[in-house]
Amino acid sequence: MKLSTTVLVQTGLLLSCVTASSVTFTPDAAPDALESPKGDNSTDGLVGAEGYNTIYNLCFDANKSKYCYKNSVKGCAAVYKHEDKLTDYEATTICSFWCSKIKTSNDCKTKKKKLDYAPLWACDDQKYCS
Repeated sequence: MKLSTTVLVQTGLLLSCVTASSVTFTPDAAPDALESPKGDNSTDGLVGAEGYNTIYNLCFDANKSKYCYKNSVKGCAAVYKHEDKLTDYEATTICSFWCSKIKTSNDCKTKKKKLDYAPLWACDDQKYCS
């Protein structure tokens, strides 16, 4: 199951509960799809990586992104599976993207398509190497 499908199902369930309680729902009130792995004690992990209007500086070599925890797909996926309770597939997909060499919008688009990675932000809206 794609990560985006999981998020949509969770959002749909949340919407049905909110509608039943007659409380207004806005995207800002939705919980983040991912919370930050705390393995590096940072406060700016992937909290917004799946969120709306997120801007990243996508200019890094393979295994060098600050979101590529433990500097490898395998190590990164282990962090996400443990901290965020993601499936092996979800964690590996996220880490395969963030542990890739990405320097241009085309790199980003190619990796997202190849990995079937569908965060809520667009590659064209991100910052890249100067």
